[in-house]
Amino acid sequence: SEVEGKFGQGKLKYGLDDLFTRLPETIKANINLIFLALNVIKTVNSILILILSFLFAWLDGLLGGLITQVQKRKTYQPEMAWAIALKSDTNPAGRWSF
Repeated sequence: SEVEGKFGQGKLKYGLDDLFTRLPETIKANINLIFLALNVIKTVNSILILILSFLFAWLDGLLGGLITQVQKRKTYQPEMAWAIALKSDTNPAGRWSF
């Protein structure tokens, strides 16, 4: 089914069904060039996806390290929790207020 899909893509986007050459050699050359273009586009897309996935993995590692450093610096403050609880009890609407 992937081969049929490539034929359909060649017909719709690259003019595989609009060949106006008369000699069999030139028709074969046109068909080969169209499928060469399809293969080049597929290869470039695969390489681009590979490069972007490595880039995003690198950024995730870089930013993940920064986030864990920030989280290590945070400390739990129980007096803040009591202050928030008191504010929520005194609020007539029952919503949190900071």
